[in-house]
Amino acid sequence: MRYSVLMKFKFLFSATLIAQLAQPALAAEEEVLLTITGDRIELISDVQPPDDADDLVLRYYQLLPLALQESLQLLRHRMDRRMEDYEVAFAAGDTAEINEITDDLSAYWTRIQQIHFEEFTPAAMQDLGAAYAALYFLIEG
Repeated sequence: MRYSVLMKFKFLFSATLIAQLAQPALAAEEEVLLTITGDRIELISDVQPPDDADDLVLRYYQLLPLALQESLQLLRHRMDRRMEDYEVAFAAGDTAEINEITDDLSAYWTRIQQIHFEEFTPAAMQDLGAAYAALYFLIEG
């Protein structure tokens, strides 16, 4: 049972990422209108490595405007709460609750990835993805 829920979450994550990367702004003639990459935040290349994954995520997020920082903080808080709910539902074997929780987690993670896609370079997104995978066992890094 846990394996199928985990596979569902991984599939939703992969499908969302592919959809985001495959959709440039298109005109009626399928012509690319605009591609902007110059203002995205680069990979953090400090000499000193972060203490943990949470520290790395926070260091990246401190580079964002305050409104985005607050939005991401709220999404992470919701993910943390739902992860706690997941543990309880899994222990109880409540598959309906597990499915609802994984749907919520998938929605939060999708929104976080969307912000990452808009604000960070691919290298920074990869770094953040690995950090999130370390923080949340349902996220594949």
